[in-house]
Amino acid sequence: MTKYCQGPLCHMYNTKDRTRGNKGSKVYRTRYPSKYLYNSFCSNKCMHDYLTAHMQRIVAHIGERDKKERPIDQPDYWLLCQQRNLNYWQDNILIQEIANSS
Repeated sequence: MTKYCQGPLCHMYNTKDRTRGNKGSKVYRTRYPSKYLYNSFCSNKCMHDYLTAHMQRIVAHIGERDKKERPIDQPDYWLLCQQRNLNYWQDNILIQEIANSS
């Protein structure tokens, strides 16, 4: 959890709840994060600004997904994934097992 919103432009938005300071020396300050936005962002706008600024670095770190497919004749495919505790990245394992068993 972060103490302040991680949006790179949060302090640039002119709203009353961002103003801090005395009458003569007021400044716009970043807001506190919302618990509903991953405890890191105060609004969807700030989260979007952050993702826009850092998306290429995030994808480079995590990697891109390959083309995903699933068999049409396997209606219980997602149930099989849950039973084997396969996550978002591992479902290719199940597809290969289904293809090999056919």
